[in-house]
Amino acid sequence: MSESRRVALVAGATSGIGLAIARRLAERGYRVIVHSRSSTEAGIALAAELGDASYVQADLADDADRQRLVADSIRIAGSLDVLVNNAGMRFA
Repeated sequence: MSESRRVALVAGATSGIGLAIARRLAERGYRVIVHSRSSTEAGIALAAELGDASYVQADLADDADRQRLVADSIRIAGSLDVLVNNAGMRFA
């Protein structure tokens, strides 16, 4: 039986530091779940670039969306080993 790959959810993964982290984790053999609040096209493109990756959109300011993000990630990948909370929010 082969060892299963570790799974990492990277919140805020479609630009900047989150993008670099997602790419680095994929290079190191992680299955990556890519997240963004609104950059859906970029998220889908990044997941395709990384290979065995998936994209999940969620608004982390919404409690139900946060819960769905984690639940969807586990449903997609079967487990969740690493969470990188790179998403930021602006407050007025």
